[in-house]
Amino acid sequence: VMYQVPGREGSPMLAPDDQEELEDLLEDEATTPWKKVGLIILCFLGCIALTLAKGSGSYSPIGVTCGSLPFWLVSLASIPWVIAFAAIFRCMLLDSTDDKARLNYPFVDTDIEWNEDTTVRYPMVCTIAGLFAGL
Repeated sequence: VMYQVPGREGSPMLAPDDQEELEDLLEDEATTPWKKVGLIILCFLGCIALTLAKGSGSYSPIGVTCGSLPFWLVSLASIPWVIAFAAIFRCMLLDSTDDKARLNYPFVDTDIEWNEDTTVRYPMVCTIAGLFAGL
C-alpha cells in the first residue's frame, strides 16, 4: 500500500515505512527539539567554563597569568569548542534536510534550503555580523 503525503496532492506516493517516518518527522517538527537545546546549552556552558578558567587580571582558578601563553591558549580554546558544535549542528541539519527531501516533506516557501553551501555561508555571515556588533 502506498500513501500520499499530507497536504501534497499530486506528490509521489510513499511506502508505508516512509509514511511512518514522515509522520514521525512531522511530529518532531511540531515540538521543541530538546536534543538541540541541550547541545546549545552544553556549548554555552563550555564557553562559560573556559572564561571562568581563564579568570581575570588578578585571579585565575587554574593559575594562569594574564597575558601568558597559557592564558591565551585558554582564551582561544573557545573557538575550536564552538566550531566543533557548529560542525555537529551542520551535520544534523544536512541529515535532516536529506531525510525531508527523501520523504517528500511538505516544505513551505519561507523554508531555507539547507545544503553544503548554505550551512557554511549563513553561519559565517552571522558570525561576521556578531563580530561587528561587538566592536
